Amino acid sequence: MLFRYFRRRRRQQLLAAPMPLAWQPYLEWGVPDYDALPSVARSRLASYVRWFVAEKHWEGCGGLELTDEIRVTIAAGACLLVLELDFDMLSRVQSILVYPTEYVAPDRGLLITEVEDEDEPWLEGSARLGEAWYRGPVVLSWQDVERVARLHRRDLERSRAERAGQTIGANHRGPVGRQKRKRGSGRHSERDNVVAHEFAHQLDMLDRTVDGTPPLADRRQYKAWTRVMTVEFQQLSDDFDHGRPTFLDPYGTTNPGEFFAVATETFFEQPRELATEHPELYAVLRDFYRQDPAARQEACAAGARAAGH
Repeated sequence: MLFRYFRRRRRQQLLAAPMPLAWQPYLEWGVPDYDALPSVARSRLASYVRWFVAEKHWEGCGGLELTDEIRVTIAAGACLLVLELDFDMLSRVQSILVYPTEYVAPDRGLLITEVEDEDEPWLEGSARLGEAWYRGPVVLSWQDVERVARLHRRDLERSRAERAGQTIGANHRGPVGRQKRKRGSGRHSERDNVVAHEFAHQLDMLDRTVDGTPPLADRRQYKAWTRVMTVEFQQLSDDFDHGRPTFLDPYGTTNPGEFFAVATETFFEQPRELATEHPELYAVLRDFYRQDPAARQEACAAGARAAGH
């Protein structure tokens, strides 16, 4: 009780002062379609980001010098997942370790291998983009975090230009990728979001298992989740095994935990496409996260179209 009191008091103190102005663009680029968020959600995201940056231990690895851009960009991407849930669902993550690029990690003994983000998760010493530990740190490659943040920035600038009656190139959201079971090989491969991926694993681990099922609201939600996730995982695996093109990244065939993480990335990065191609999968993720990014994205696009006329 005393710990909670002091934590609540510290959070109130953090919000008593204005957020540094330099943080705002990093916050906006850390999430997809920032302008599509309602104003109350943007305000909540800013609060969560400030708490996240202040409460986590941050460490630059491999010679990386941490900056506000790195901290705020990662914090925004992580906090988006719990924006309509409970911020303290991220409380078990004590540390964020950031490498400049993909890294080779030795076998540390306590890593839950199902949540490693690499081509061959069972091999010691493989190159990794990120990893998530149970009651431990999240490890990320800044190069891969920054890459998708640049895409968010590009999309945001285009959207704002369209609403202002300007045109900045074609609004292309990603090429068809190769069919290999590795990170970045689905038809949304340009949109791989390592922050969303690793923090989805952290949500999955809240019930002490890595099975692709985070804590859900009730039996009805568990029943729908189990039915849809089982069917979708099996379909992706079957399509991959038979060489059929997939919308979801085939890395999701590794196991149900990776499938949930891949589906989470796609839910936030390409929501309208996911809702079209996998409507039931989109629906269970929408119910869990209590967010409808496809509807947000469509409303924002409609506003841009209206502004152009």
